[in-house]
Amino acid sequence: MRLHSLIPTIPSDFVNVLEACGIRTDTDILFSGTPIDILQRLPPGVVSLADLKTYIGLVAESTSARGIRGDELYTEELQRRRDHDTDITCGVAELDTLVSGFGNGRVFEISGDRGSGKTSLVLQIALRLLTTCRDVSVLWMDTTGGFSAERTSEIAQQLDGEGSSTVLERLQVSLVLNIETAHALLEDIESSLTVRMLD
Repeated sequence: MRLHSLIPTIPSDFVNVLEACGIRTDTDILFSGTPIDILQRLPPGVVSLADLKTYIGLVAESTSARGIRGDELYTEELQRRRDHDTDITCGVAELDTLVSGFGNGRVFEISGDRGSGKTSLVLQIALRLLTTCRDVSVLWMDTTGGFSAERTSEIAQQLDGEGSSTVLERLQVSLVLNIETAHALLEDIESSLTVRMLD
């Protein structure tokens, strides 16, 4: 950061003297030696050692990141998780009890033989999430081309919740037949999320 941007924290005439001596940025004043080294580079009588130390302290304070206490950060994270805590069930009581529900930032791997109900289970979880949370969208990556809009609509109509009227609008389906397409899709999502976070 240029020292001129710190005026009036540091007097402008003092900043001009520093710049004439090659000290133009916060990095220059903070890391170009001790306060005595800097004082020796300046013309005599421009500033006292005590004032120079004060100005260096002001520069350090102005350019430093604010301190973060670990306990406060942990408490904030716990509160954020409680506020966004969404525990979704799949509708199979035994399975819901076994895994304590789906969601809350956990990752599940569902495997089984062809036709064993993996897709139906995951579709049920996704639709339950959409009916429970109005401000959520789901991306369904169809890797076989077998996604059935009719079947999905039928299941969605059986579920009740505050977001049930817009479930199909918030379920985005993409045909992904190879890994390159999957990577491109995930990169697009990451980019759009980054843009939203910056807004």
